[in-house]
Amino acid sequence: ESAFLHYYIGLSYKNNNNNEMALDYFKKIEQKFPVSDYLKLAYMELADILKEDYFQKESYLEKVFANYPRTSEAIVAGTELSREYIRLKNYKKALPVLETMVNLWKKGNENPDLYMMLAVAYSGNKEYIEAIVYLRLAEKRIQAKIDANPLYLFEAGKISYHNQNFDRAIRYLEKLQNVFPKYKENSEAASILALSYEKVGKLFMS
Repeated sequence: ESAFLHYYIGLSYKNNNNNEMALDYFKKIEQKFPVSDYLKLAYMELADILKEDYFQKESYLEKVFANYPRTSEAIVAGTELSREYIRLKNYKKALPVLETMVNLWKKGNENPDLYMMLAVAYSGNKEYIEAIVYLRLAEKRIQAKIDANPLYLFEAGKISYHNQNFDRAIRYLEKLQNVFPKYKENSEAASILALSYEKVGKLFMS
């Protein structure tokens, strides 16, 4: 199949750091073979080559996610899109992507990071009741990852606080302050931690 040849020639150019020629071959697949299975692979390579151009990268990942549902490539594309949306605090764009993967495609058990990302997206959107559901699912599967990630610690503490689980909020936010003292959200974390101590009748000193 010619799409096969275009893909592997493009991959060869990419592996030899000739991205200009690689782009040409990958883009030709979209133009000449729009129904080929190799198109989704070409989109993923295009997103990787163009990763410094956020909008082009996003465009190719969105095509994979929308046009090839439930495939392994769509999961990778959706996860990467969600990470970018969360990084940019665009939680409204992250939510439908994560909800699709977790609730429609049922991929949370295979990739439990999706549970935590969905909890973060709900928290960022101030939907704390929904967030706690997915935080609990993540805690059962990837507690060590939560404890090793400052963003996850911060959001887990915030979600716990807003659901009035103050002891759990204290545990998460104390770990954040102690292990990641330079984390950019530590001022807000300290405020929530102080309020959590107040709720359980403990003194907070910082």
